[in-house]
Formats: sequence, C-alpha cells, structure tokens
Amino acid sequence: MFRPNFVAVVVCLCAGMVPAVVASAKPPLQTAGNGVKVDPIRVASVKVVDGRLQVGEWIDYNPFGGRSNETCLFDCFGRAWGPGSTGEPVGADVACAPFGMAPDSRWFYGRDYYLPYTADDFSKWESGTIESIGAAWWWLNDPERSQPCLIAFLLSEDGLDTRCMVSPDSNRISAGIILDFGVLTGRMDGYYYTRAIRLDILAQSMPQVQDGAASHLLVLAQSVEGGSLVLADGPCQFMIWGPGTQRHDGLNACGDQAEITFEDDQPTDGVLSAPVECYDLSYDGCRFTLGKCVCFGAVGCRPDYNGDGFVTGEDFGTFVHDFEEGNDPADYDGNGFVTGDDFDLFVIDFEVGC
Repeated sequence: MFRPNFVAVVVCLCAGMVPAVVASAKPPLQTAGNGVKVDPIRVASVKVVDGRLQVGEWIDYNPFGGRSNETCLFDCFGRAWGPGSTGEPVGADVACAPFGMAPDSRWFYGRDYYLPYTADDFSKWESGTIESIGAAWWWLNDPERSQPCLIAFLLSEDGLDTRCMVSPDSNRISAGIILDFGVLTGRMDGYYYTRAIRLDILAQSMPQVQDGAASHLLVLAQSVEGGSLVLADGPCQFMIWGPGTQRHDGLNACGDQAEITFEDDQPTDGVLSAPVECYDLSYDGCRFTLGKCVCFGAVGCRPDYNGDGFVTGEDFGTFVHDFEEGNDPADYDGNGFVTGDDFDLFVIDFEVGC
C-alpha cells in the first residue's frame, strides 16, 4: 500500500507498510457554534517532490495591507463575499433546516473525535491566484492543553475516485499553502476559524482543470519534520459545512463538490485508505452536500478602499486619513510598515480603477 511520505503520525513512516484496518462506526454529526477567529503568525508555500514535502520561505503574516475585497474561488466555509464582507462564518440559520442553528454553527463529529487528515473534491470552482483562505477546525477539546498548530492546504488537479477504490494519497499536488498558528490552546466551548489574507504573495493558484476533476487534501499538524507533516496529537478535526452553489443562503458564494470524501480515521495513520476510509457525506439534516469547512478567495478591487463596490473620492480620502495616522490598513504593500511606497502604490491603483 502506498504511504504518502509528506504525512506522518509522529515521525515519517516508511513506504510500503500496510496499516491495520479497524472498522468502526462514525459518530453522529453534532453542531457547535461560538467560533473564535485566530490569525496565523507566518505562512509559506509548499510543494511535494518525490513524496516529500518542501516548504518554501516562511513569511511573517500581516493581516493588514489595504481593505480590499476578495472574490470567491471556492466556498464550503459559509461566509459572505463582496463589499464589506468580514470573512466570518455565517448563514447556518438560513441554510440548514429544521434545527434553528445559530448563524455561526457548523457540523462536526463530536468533541473527542480525532481526524487530522482528509481529502475532498472540487466539482465546480473558479480559477485564479489564491489571495485568501478561510478554515474552521476543532482543537484539542481541553483548555489546559496547548500545542503548535499548522494547517496545510494541498491542491491537486486529480479528483477523488468516486468508486472509493483509489486513495487520493497518490494525487499529484499542484499547489500548496501552510499556515502556522504557533502554540494554540485547546477549546471545548467552540471552534477556531481563520481568514488569512494577502496570500497572493505566495503565488499559489487554484487547479486549472475545469472538467470536474480536482481535489484538496487538508492536514492539521503540529510540526514539519524531515519533509513530513507531523499530525496533531489530540482531538481535532475540520468543521463541516456545504458548498456555495448548493446553500442558497444569499452570501454570493461559489463552488460545488460531490458527496465522496476520504477521512483518515480507521485508524488514523497518515494514510487515506481505500475503500475503508471513503465516505458519503450526503446528509438528510441539510439540503446540501457536506464537506470540510474551507474556502479560497482571489484578489478583489484593491483601490475600493472602503469596500462599497465603487472607486470614488471617499476611498481616496479614507486611505489618506489612515496613511496620515499610520493606521495598519494603509500598509498597502503589506510589508509591515506604512511608508511613501504605500501611498504611491495606492495612487497608481486608484487612477487605474477597477
């Protein structure tokens, strides 16, 4: 059996090992709200070469650098898109009946479930350079525990085998981004989510193939060692939601995916085993297919500084005010400082318009 060298349970495991398959029933889906936003402390591009993970130069994360809006490339997260959007998880109260869920509620397998490695497909998405990523995840279920938290997003132009006979471990990775959140304390009263922006500096793009065949592998890790992601140690999982084109929640979302998913839980060994770890996530409780709670966005209209959908003198005036006060959003080039370069770049974009 193929074992991907870029995922390890504790340290890198050798190729060719056959895992012991332990059959067990999935726990019933539950809901959790009270999402708390966290920002990464650094970001990097990643690629897989000869089965080994190669991490690019780490870049300190800057959550500022202008008030640009992202456009949707793929959304299974549940956020608004367009002028004034914040990237917060919303919409559960209108998209999932009949439970009367809180707006930020999302599905998961329960507080103690351990599922750090998964793969879902894209059946519909938009091409473009990735500027932002949103994700929601459950972490450790214990406020007295802390652990380094890294999340890897690995994109492939290969789809998932809907017959559940071929593991996505062998999918060719076309793009990858890793977010490092530092040491993250466990929670048992809700989940974490992030909206990481200005990721276009990493020059990673959505899959180019548009025939319904693409996928994304997601990893919750504690470190990178010797070309492998070391899986998180303790209860953790990505929250679960539905793709944008199915939700009909008025959030201008996009993207679609099929019911099939691979989840490394029988046992959790760093291998997505076919067919035993292939699941159908269609669910009668919601009117949409379920998948992991992630989204990808592209650069929007940057000189629309106030996010109202138009480039006007109000944008210029608001930027000048932030620039003169040295406010972080005026760091237009995202280098961590507000300087004359930011002013010059904004003026150029403003004069060009959108």
